[in-house]
Amino acid sequence: MQTEEENLLVRREIGDAVLAVLEQGKVVSVESIITYLERQHHEVTHLQYKNRYRHAVDLLIKSS
Repeated sequence: MQTEEENLLVRREIGDAVLAVLEQGKVVSVESIITYLERQHHEVTHLQYKNRYRHAVDLLIKSS
């Protein structure tokens, strides 16, 4: 189970992903956000961040 703080960090990652997609000039959709988060997930090496990106993707999938 995630703590409230972890949930807030995951939601912030989603918000950051939305901004990044907008800055790239792409249409914001669940698919484009998930693609961005998965790319970030593969680029980082620290397990804590990998888990956060994975949780963000899972949250988006459950919510859509």
